[in-house]
Amino acid sequence: MNNIADLENILLKLAKKAVQQYHDLHSLDIKKNQFTDVDLSTGLGLNTTIDYILELDDYISKPFSPRYFGLVTGGITPAAFAADWLVSLYDQNLILSTSDSISTKIELAAVEMLSEVLGLKGYVGKFTTGATSSNVNGLLCGRQYISELQGYNAANDGTKPMKILSAAPHSSIFKAASIVGLGHSSILSISGERPDQIDLELFDSLIAKNPNSIVVITFGEVNTGSLPKLETVIHVRMMCDKYGCWLHIDGAFGLFSVLVNPTLVEGLLLADSITGDCHKYLNVPYDCGVFYVKSNLKKYLIRSLGTTAAYLDSNAGLDTTHGQDFTIENSQRFRALPVFATLKAYGKIGYVDLLTRTCEFAKHMALWIQASANWEILADCEFCIVLFRSRKPEHQTQAGNVALVRSLNATGKVYFTPTVWMGKPSIRCAVVNWATSIEQDWETVKSVLSEIHEEE
Repeated sequence: MNNIADLENILLKLAKKAVQQYHDLHSLDIKKNQFTDVDLSTGLGLNTTIDYILELDDYISKPFSPRYFGLVTGGITPAAFAADWLVSLYDQNLILSTSDSISTKIELAAVEMLSEVLGLKGYVGKFTTGATSSNVNGLLCGRQYISELQGYNAANDGTKPMKILSAAPHSSIFKAASIVGLGHSSILSISGERPDQIDLELFDSLIAKNPNSIVVITFGEVNTGSLPKLETVIHVRMMCDKYGCWLHIDGAFGLFSVLVNPTLVEGLLLADSITGDCHKYLNVPYDCGVFYVKSNLKKYLIRSLGTTAAYLDSNAGLDTTHGQDFTIENSQRFRALPVFATLKAYGKIGYVDLLTRTCEFAKHMALWIQASANWEILADCEFCIVLFRSRKPEHQTQAGNVALVRSLNATGKVYFTPTVWMGKPSIRCAVVNWATSIEQDWETVKSVLSEIHEEE
């Protein structure tokens, strides 16, 4: 293992590969099913192993491309990429706030920088592994808050039944409900005719029947990107106060919309807790989410997650809460460093530009689809997601839609993912990459969408 000279040569090789990747952002070609196991009895050695891994390059997806529109996968800004290499070099564990390293202070600074960019005044935060972990935090806070209203301590005594009211909750809310002991069946739908819109009459009825509940507002629906209206959030907040409920906003898919529509911040600031995903619109590497809770309510998170052990007593003398008290993990990667670097490098103005360009691309594409004889738009493009389907009947079945998406992706020029919206098999295009632009990428996307029907 002590082959530092080999490591130096390998790092130089990987650096050249990384630079080449940024020069070749538009490559989406990918081969399939060529992975084989290797004999581990003796090991291959460092050089051979790295060469072996590099041979797998053709079989790995290319989410760094500006025309990779699958899931909601952001690219990686150059600043975040460089900082992420340093994360492995520094190999910090942010479990404690210690006086022998500034890594914790850098994380606190990065959280505050992101708060400032988003306009989230009055909140404290922590970087997490992603939105799922952040949503677990949100439900834990709500569970603890409600248990104390009811005269017991859920973190100590275990939870009693309570409901979660939500419209179009992301699947991670169901997972989080299971993790915190509330279960999938605790989730009650408050959706209207469209699943992503809250039926206020239904909501008022359910919250009156289920006081001391957790209410989750989806701030950016996963298929459409739709955002809640301010008057809806105000009404929900009022009813939460009336019936002793915790209000959590899941902003994994829409938190960064405030950069292109600052008026949305007013609704966010009504939440008790907020989920965000940095590896989406912030364009930092996986994995990195963020969780915010009102400063005066953080005690409910600490009571849920705080832990002590003799070997964890850092005697740091720092006036701050330890990282272990804010996330479900004790050991924590220094995932704040890429966030710190990219915000330092590009500032708020850089991210306003990024979000503006991606939204413009999405809306440009949506307008073209609306005018197309071959494609049909299925929802208004409010943010950076375009939801559409083919007008051909053979493509409107589940199997036909999946086959169509595979054909589009097989061109090696674009990458979409299939979904189902209100019973309709459809295609989802999420524009979230720092390198995407109308000038550079639209003609290629348009030609693929046009030619796919001509070839049939």
